[in-house]
Amino acid sequence: MLENKYPLFKKNEILEKEMLDLLRDNPMEIYNLLYLDFSDGILNGFNFTIDSERKLLIMEPGILKHNGKIFWEKEITEIPFPEQEDHYVVKYKLNCCSEEKKYYKRSGEIITEAGKSTHEDELELLRFILREGAELRENYEQFEDLVREYNTIQIVDRKYSSRHKSGTLDPRVTKFWGLEAFERENLNPEDFIFAAACINNPVEREIISSYINRKKRVETREYTNRELYEELNDILIKMGPRRSIGVKKIYRPEKIVVD
Repeated sequence: MLENKYPLFKKNEILEKEMLDLLRDNPMEIYNLLYLDFSDGILNGFNFTIDSERKLLIMEPGILKHNGKIFWEKEITEIPFPEQEDHYVVKYKLNCCSEEKKYYKRSGEIITEAGKSTHEDELELLRFILREGAELRENYEQFEDLVREYNTIQIVDRKYSSRHKSGTLDPRVTKFWGLEAFERENLNPEDFIFAAACINNPVEREIISSYINRKKRVETREYTNRELYEELNDILIKMGPRRSIGVKKIYRPEKIVVD
């Protein structure tokens, strides 16, 4: 039997323990059911902008899933730039369900660490290679800019939650690809359908892999996020240059003058 209970708070009624329990449990139960079959990873948000003057990464709020549990950050977070040149990964170190006197809590600590690795209790948010004298940036002019060697924040490698065990590419990566693909000269119907899917929705990993395998005419295999990006970039290059938009000529009928 399906039964959903919600507390009603009325004047002059006694506040009961069950009402408070429902107030506590209902929102988390709904979240857990919404993302029940999703893998660990970012569910939404955690986008970054850069404050160059103050040398800060500005992280927006977001929701993620880790070890089957939902975590959320509701505040904007400021992360200082590292001082030394190196490869860096910005990540959450997550702690699930520690108990205190009257609460259990799920917590996460932001870490900016040199290197490229993440551990089992960590989730990558972005990575970059910092070089002195160059400005860290997050604006991209073309798809291949998503993975530049120096001073560009990179979101290709982070795990975006999906129904695949390995998650999928961040929707901003696939949307960027789709928008650029629509501008190419040699866009066939298969490319058009995939590009439209990339623009409208997060794309499941199996769909991206299947598209790549068909275009490359290779057997099905597992790709890392970086490999998916590299294959998509190669396909984009082979689609040819961007379409040139010519100047439209205005047709003016010739005048016939009769004496």
